[in-house]
Amino acid sequence: MIAIDGCGTQCAAKTLMKAGFEPVEIVLNRDCEIAKNHDLSDEAGLEKATEYLFKTIEYLEV
Repeated sequence: MIAIDGCGTQCAAKTLMKAGFEPVEIVLNRDCEIAKNHDLSDEAGLEKATEYLFKTIEYLEV
């Protein structure tokens, strides 16, 4: 399971851990250098995040 968090507070990862999962965590602003801006229509960084996610999945051999 992969948790994708928008910032370093790690809300998604913590929620999954509380439910008993041990997620691989991706923090967008740290790992993908994407600024958190709360604009869901902003596609800036989408390619970076997608590429990073696919590389992580490949690394995990899922």
